[in-house]
Amino acid sequence: MEAESSLGIVEQIKFKFPVFSFALLQSKYKRYNWGLAFAMFIPVVQYWALLFFTNEDFSGGNFWVWYYRIYFRVVLFFLVSLVALLIGTGMFRDLISDETIVYVVTKPIRRERIYFEAFAAYTVISIVIVTPGLLVYHIVGDILARTYDATFTITIAQSLFNMLLELGGAYIVLLGLGAVFVTTGLGLKRPLLINLLIAFGIIVQQFLIDLIADNFEPIYIADNIVAKGVVGFASNTMVDQAIYRFSLGIGYEPINTFLNFITILILTLVAGYFVSRRKQFE
Repeated sequence: MEAESSLGIVEQIKFKFPVFSFALLQSKYKRYNWGLAFAMFIPVVQYWALLFFTNEDFSGGNFWVWYYRIYFRVVLFFLVSLVALLIGTGMFRDLISDETIVYVVTKPIRRERIYFEAFAAYTVISIVIVTPGLLVYHIVGDILARTYDATFTITIAQSLFNMLLELGGAYIVLLGLGAVFVTTGLGLKRPLLINLLIAFGIIVQQFLIDLIADNFEPIYIADNIVAKGVVGFASNTMVDQAIYRFSLGIGYEPINTFLNFITILILTLVAGYFVSRRKQFE
């Protein structure tokens, strides 16, 4: 105890939470993490190109249509989900491949903590990857709207509120999908293949099965929180609600959907707990 108390804060975190600290420290050396971080800036370029290299006219309120069409479909559905897939699936693969996990299991640490520390590391890493691109996308969109959209009357405070909702929507997707992908990454021999199949199933559900009513909980909740919460979007006359049926359509049941999401999240974490207790790390 005396040796532990003499350590600095960073060293104490490394000592108490070895899986969490090792995963964070090693994440900055993963090339695909940097690739995903840069990919989050693609929507910024896409939105900017719409204004300067197409005939789109934002002066009458079309800002809302294109800004959130890109946000819902490109940012939330594709990029954020891709971050959850790759980072979540790779958590234990990377720990095992560089033999960090071998070092950890030699320590007096409870096996179930390995899973929860890895999930906590995934959460921090994925948020760090996603956040800068989303912030820049919002700031660029806000500046362009104030410059070129004559109907844009959102105050700075309201814009900041909208930005927090957009970030919140992305974090819900990261949390919901990440719990599944980290758990499968721990328990399955070929987690990437299985998770790719899960992701493909989400795509099929999104575009083919649920054209009437989509109920994939994390993305559905995130979309609705943003679409119904941001100031000025749902009430704007230029917004075609048919485009956003996924977010603004009839039949949204927030309580049932939220309870389903929480139930699935808890069951996934419990599954990860028991798998971690019995896992043989070789």
